[in-house]
Amino acid sequence: MAAHSGFSFSRIIDVLGTGRAARQDGSASVSLIVIVDSGASHELACWVRDALVAERTSAAVHVMALPAGLSDAGAICDASIVLVGDNKSGCTQCALRYAHRGVPVALLAMSSLDMPSLPSEELAALVSPLVAQTRPKLESLLSRWLIDATDKPIAFAASFPFLRKPLAHSLVMRCAVENATIGAVDIIHGPDLPLMMANQAKLAFEVSSSYGKDISFDSIADTAAVIAVAYGSRGMWRAVSAAVPSTMSWVVRALLAFLNTQALGLFLIAHCDDRIDQLTERLHDLPYLSGPVKKEAEILADLKLVPGDEKPRYVSY
Repeated sequence: MAAHSGFSFSRIIDVLGTGRAARQDGSASVSLIVIVDSGASHELACWVRDALVAERTSAAVHVMALPAGLSDAGAICDASIVLVGDNKSGCTQCALRYAHRGVPVALLAMSSLDMPSLPSEELAALVSPLVAQTRPKLESLLSRWLIDATDKPIAFAASFPFLRKPLAHSLVMRCAVENATIGAVDIIHGPDLPLMMANQAKLAFEVSSSYGKDISFDSIADTAAVIAVAYGSRGMWRAVSAAVPSTMSWVVRALLAFLNTQALGLFLIAHCDDRIDQLTERLHDLPYLSGPVKKEAEILADLKLVPGDEKPRYVSY
């Protein structure tokens, strides 16, 4: 049984395999069709245009006016968005043609009064109405819809930045819940840690890929840090769970596993957002900023300036 309680070589191979799968998910091609009714809000159309600027060549966004979009409705794509205008029946017909072919489709408008009514509840289940009065609200609704409705959320996030943080938080929550379940069950004492670490390593690769970062030494280093933190916190988990009544130990194990995974996930998101590097730079500047007050001559010397002129000049070596 001891062989099963450690992080074995085969499990390391499995973790690296999840990294390769995450890279493939992030580099997958995605296609999005946007149908714009002539009477749709110009402001809303501009918000959609700005949000759907792809950062990768593997993403394609096709924009069509409603008449052309109606004739081409049902074209192969990963998702379709219809900007509703005055021609509500045409927007509905266009949306349903895509929906009947299994393409996720959203009707987008600035007011619920502008949203067309669908003929039946069965058809309404195939189409997602999205109402947004502001750009942040639009990006929030679009990101949640694309994450839930499509089978390529990582690829979409890698191409469209506004999806990255919502998807990353969704991935972190999923992993935290899975690890909390593993920690709560703990039927066989020991194998829970390798399972949790495998989930966290997979999370590190998926978050990195969703931010459009290729699997490199940095992402492998992040994964190694995840494993190191998991090993380091194992003793704390055991000590805390042993200090509480046995009837409540499963609650403590689940809570600690959930919080530990959440903390690691937030660190990964901050790292991908480059906030860790910014914090490091600020901390690096603290000794200089908090040092003793310097005289004017010392400050000028540090800045390589020569006093005397009306405008100080730089000195070259």
